[in-house]
This record gives sequence, C-alpha cells and structure tokens, in this order.
Amino acid sequence: MNKKKTGKQLYKLYRGRKAKYPNNENEISAGIVCGYDDKSLIMAVESGIVGWKDLESDEWVLAKYKNNKLGYLWVDENNITES
Repeated sequence: MNKKKTGKQLYKLYRGRKAKYPNNENEISAGIVCGYDDKSLIMAVESGIVGWKDLESDEWVLAKYKNNKLGYLWVDENNITES
C-alpha cells in the first residue's frame, strides 16, 4: 500500500520547479514551487490569475517568496511542468 506523501516530502522532490495551475475558467497561472503545508505544495504565482495573499501559520514558504505580489496557489505533483 502506497502511503500519500506529506507536503514536506513533496517539497523536497519539487522545490524550485515550475508549475502551472488552471482555474475554473481555463485561465492558467504559472509560478514556482516555493513552500508547503502538511498536505500540499505552494506555488508562488509569477503570471496569470492572482492567488491568495495571506499565509497561515502552518504554511511554510521560502523567505525570498514571502509577500509575493501575485500571491500563492495550491499545487500538486500533476501541476509540475519542469523536471
């Protein structure tokens, strides 16, 4: 049985990689994997739809991406576009 990876485990695999996130209107945001929480990866938005701005206490983000002007989006392994 495969145990689901934690956000931290995923971050170790995908930190610094490019990712894309399509929203419900088929618009795409692109960015870089910059953090995680206990279950998911966090992408700092670099282009496209603006994400959420406020980080919660259980979310870890690389210092250089704190206060990212375009915000953040949740991503998973399927959103990674660069190996």
